[in-house]
Amino acid sequence: MQQTISAAIARGTEEEQRRALRFYATIGIIAEPYAQKILDLPEDKLPVAAAQAPAAAIAPFGGRLWGEGSTASGLVLPTLSIVDGKVVSQGDINVDFIPTASIGGRFEAADPRFIVLDFAATDTAAGLVSRLSTPNTNASVHLVITRDGGIIQMVPLDRIAWHAGASEWKGLRGLNARSIGIDFVNNGQLHSRQDGVWTTWDGKIVPDARVCAQDRTGGNRTVGFECYSEAQIATSVALVRALKQSYPTLIEVVTQSDISPGRKIGPGPPFHW
Repeated sequence: MQQTISAAIARGTEEEQRRALRFYATIGIIAEPYAQKILDLPEDKLPVAAAQAPAAAIAPFGGRLWGEGSTASGLVLPTLSIVDGKVVSQGDINVDFIPTASIGGRFEAADPRFIVLDFAATDTAAGLVSRLSTPNTNASVHLVITRDGGIIQMVPLDRIAWHAGASEWKGLRGLNARSIGIDFVNNGQLHSRQDGVWTTWDGKIVPDARVCAQDRTGGNRTVGFECYSEAQIATSVALVRALKQSYPTLIEVVTQSDISPGRKIGPGPPFHW
């Protein structure tokens, strides 16, 4: 396992190596204290793994898992596991299963390979679930993380969901058949009106306290993104770790903007991972 992980990190561009480092540190494969150093550094400051990650820093999977309830960043993690294709909580967060009819067949033996993160462009879980539960909607996602850190599962984890759309990553097209999709209840990109009020794409007002990553565009229009809650970040970390433990085919966490550049922008700058 050590040789396999080291080789996987050392392949690819520097950006891909840094992404692999962050992924392995997040899910608990890289041993302390090296993992904490990785998690504490901004992504652009991460060392290139081939030169900086000694063999002794790489632990076999399961050799280092986070201690009960905490991570290097200080977030309180829920305790999650995967049983028969469903997420199970030990009681510290709510996990609901609300099935959708928009579902594909079973993954092939080599898949799923990726976890795809995106925002749902909504501020309510109920609205998202209602939309994805509508017959013939031709859209679905495996997992939804709510603002309070709860999880709504809509597709069994051994079945294909229709979340990625037109997508490509590392020469592979059609990521629906190769990935587990996670959507966050988050409004995504916001715009500032002339009176300084932040609004969503459909005109809903968002409080200033929930706006992150402001950026003034070429004109006078200011663009921002809704912040993610700490509970959402904590659940996403615990969920990725649980998924990796249950599905050894998983090799990378990517964003919707990675696999659909120019078409999608989620989960956006506020999601630090």
